[in-house]
Amino acid sequence: MFLRALARGEKRTVMESVSKNIINYILNFRKGDYLLGLQGVISIMGAYFVALYFLGTHEEALMAASVSVFMFMEHKRFGFRRRIAQSLAIVGFQIILLVIVSVFFSQHIFLAIPFHFILFFSLNYYNYFDSPNAVTLVSIQFFYLLSLTAPIEYEFLPYRILSIIIGIAVAGFGLLVLWPTKTHKIIEGKLSSYLRITRQILECETEEYIQKSDVIKVDREKLFAEIMDLLYGLKYGDVFSTTKGKFLFKIAVNIQILNSSLHGLIKSGDYELSHSVDSKYPGLTDEWRLGFIELIKLFEKAVKEDKHALLELEDKFRAFIEMTNKIIGWSEENDVDKLRVRLSEIKYQVITLIDFAKRLILFNHESEYKSEDKLDFLFRFDNFRNNIVKSLSFSQPSVRFAFHMSLLLTLSLVLIGYFDVFEGFWVPMTILLILKPNHGGTQTLAVKRIAGTVLGLILSLGIIVYAPQEVIAPIVILAVFISISVIKTEYSFAVIFITMSAVLLMAIDFDATDVFLSRLITTSSAGAVVLLSNYFLLPNWSKFEIKNKMVAVLKNDLNALNMIIDKANRKPVSKNDIRLSMLNSYQGRKQIKELYTVMRSEPKSKQLNSSMGTQFLVAHERFSLNYSRFIYAVLTKKAGVKLPFNFVKEAFNQAIENIIGHIEGDSNISDDARESIYKLHAFLIDFEMNDSLNRENQSYISDLRRTTKRLIELRNLAEKKDLVFIQN
Repeated sequence: MFLRALARGEKRTVMESVSKNIINYILNFRKGDYLLGLQGVISIMGAYFVALYFLGTHEEALMAASVSVFMFMEHKRFGFRRRIAQSLAIVGFQIILLVIVSVFFSQHIFLAIPFHFILFFSLNYYNYFDSPNAVTLVSIQFFYLLSLTAPIEYEFLPYRILSIIIGIAVAGFGLLVLWPTKTHKIIEGKLSSYLRITRQILECETEEYIQKSDVIKVDREKLFAEIMDLLYGLKYGDVFSTTKGKFLFKIAVNIQILNSSLHGLIKSGDYELSHSVDSKYPGLTDEWRLGFIELIKLFEKAVKEDKHALLELEDKFRAFIEMTNKIIGWSEENDVDKLRVRLSEIKYQVITLIDFAKRLILFNHESEYKSEDKLDFLFRFDNFRNNIVKSLSFSQPSVRFAFHMSLLLTLSLVLIGYFDVFEGFWVPMTILLILKPNHGGTQTLAVKRIAGTVLGLILSLGIIVYAPQEVIAPIVILAVFISISVIKTEYSFAVIFITMSAVLLMAIDFDATDVFLSRLITTSSAGAVVLLSNYFLLPNWSKFEIKNKMVAVLKNDLNALNMIIDKANRKPVSKNDIRLSMLNSYQGRKQIKELYTVMRSEPKSKQLNSSMGTQFLVAHERFSLNYSRFIYAVLTKKAGVKLPFNFVKEAFNQAIENIIGHIEGDSNISDDARESIYKLHAFLIDFEMNDSLNRENQSYISDLRRTTKRLIELRNLAEKKDLVFIQN
């Protein structure tokens, strides 16, 4: 709204809109946002004054403050102290090394061109495959660019190195001593909120739930996404290196399955059917539901490691299981098989969740690493090493992105160095921050960056002209506080305050008009260059990245299925590898959904068939949920059935490889996969009807049969000529 007003020249409307938005954001801050902003400001101020005391220069104090806040923001969610310490050490070493190199290259601009290009290409190619550590790679480039565009003499190099060390030390002291991030506690809080949604499902009457189910589903998916993101962010940590991490992951997956089972129970009409139990057991259904709600309330506390809640949970749990068994017994007598199966699933999931809650609270959780001196950050190079040989081609989005970024950064450094551009640092810095691996993402960030910069400059100029000199320092601190608090969620809003703090600080030593104009010109020109080159110079349209991501997810699914089938066949397989595959598969699906959102901002001619793509993603979501249930059954030893596992494995392999072939446009695809997967499905339907199977084994076969059915749906969609991934 305020951007439209700005275009019309309505200054009063602009200021009112900006003021209202600022007030709304501040009022909507969560406690965690305030704390994050406060901790960030303390990191900045602490590093600034320590460096100023020991080094005595304003420039080096600002460098120390910059390093401190970057390191703080990057490592805040790393979770494991050992990993934080290791990463701070290696990143600090890389920054110092590049700062030393920059002192030489800042005086030899053209000699540095090959080195710059190779360095930026390598870091951004690595960045493409290593999203959990992407911010660390950006910060290394950030400080290298800063050192090149604000060069120092050789005799001042020790001061610059000391300022970097001070910044890292202050950030490390805050992260490891003052306010260590307890990621497990954050996940426990999210799980408690996730269970509140389970309770919300139970508290609704059937018709009410049907009306609200779409809203509840959105809330479920959002919370589960946040939990999985936290777990995925700890992947290299590694989240499964402690028993606590394993139980938190298990609880999250089981709550997801429980919510899905309750959703199916209510929407299928089986829940209403169970009211006929009242004729034999008066009031039992309402009592069962209310008992379940009380159980979930206690479990919300138990996942936060509340020992008192665990004691109460035992009594409620026994009463709930007794009531559930009565309803299951009634459904057997009256041949209500669907109700019996669904309630049996819910009963088993509750038993499993209670067991996990006990272990979470009562176990003495210790690290399971055998070698504590391992350098975790070295594992990050696996993605780089595994991909560089097989994808070093301009047809690959990773290479196009790395080449594009390195070319623009290198050219910008040469040009601003040759013409000695005032505050030229903002040109490569803007390129680094807004250029993304796909066209839509770059376009969105570029618009946000330019709009935020313009608004920040207008506010800064107003403060410089009209505000007393004494209030500028508090305004800078407030601007830094707000920008740190919202940068993860509202980038365009954060840019306003980042611009304000930078301009107000620069205006202390330079003319305000020069600072205003240089920042406006450098940011706008860099944004325009990025947008133009993003369209004409090796553009990365989202549709190609979607295709590559889907192929990667399907290969990951195949890997997980192969491991779990081997596990069911009593072959030695690491459970942690299976869990990591599930985590990777979920994260891949999430990234694909985000890419679809990004794709809608690209030209229509470059977009995919969204309708078919949505169908394919929904079918894949169902397939993933069903094979997750099968994995859950195998890992918890819910059942054990002798099956022709080699046949099962072969059918799954052929079907998924066939789907991948269709996505990649392979014309030489055999029909064997169709026959194998249909034969497996028919076999499982017959096997499921076997009267000798107990309840658990029937559920086990049912999960496998449903997984096969969903895979058939996926394959049928992949065969369609108008499938989203086929290139014209």
